[in-house]
Amino acid sequence: MNRRDSLKSLSLLTGVTLSSGLTSGLLSSCAPTYDPGYRLKFFTPDQDELVAELVEMIIPATDTPGAKAVGVNQLIDAMMASWASEEERKMFSDGLVMLNKLADEKQRAFFVDLVADSRVETLREVEKESKKTQTNFFKQLKMLTLYGYYTSEVGATQELKYLHTAGEWKADIPYSEVGKSYS
Repeated sequence: MNRRDSLKSLSLLTGVTLSSGLTSGLLSSCAPTYDPGYRLKFFTPDQDELVAELVEMIIPATDTPGAKAVGVNQLIDAMMASWASEEERKMFSDGLVMLNKLADEKQRAFFVDLVADSRVETLREVEKESKKTQTNFFKQLKMLTLYGYYTSEVGATQELKYLHTAGEWKADIPYSEVGKSYS
């Protein structure tokens, strides 16, 4: 599969069209690894905290670490700083502002201070609002979270299962034989 086919597949799966700059970053080898000494490049500390909580809601810790633990928020920060267009940066920043504004209107609190049920309700409203305004903030957040998590070492080796099929190629292997999705 060449890069163009990869882009078509990514766009079909997520329903998001990406700019060439953001796509180049996604297709390069910038898989996330949590770095406690990471210096923010685009987000403010408050925005980074908010994005970390959002990615953890999308892929929470279970028997494997969640998106926050593998540094997906740091990857998104780097992507926004290095690869996103001005339009994409603005859309993402405006989406974070919209999220906190809705949380404040409903609960008189920042999103990160809400209880779990209120967070989910607020995210549903943001998703509806994103669809109305055609900003696609929430789609972009989900797509970057999935990309970041499943290209991390944890996502690719602990969450997914690699099944080497040397010699014989089987097009249809029952899930019960492997117990995980393939990487």
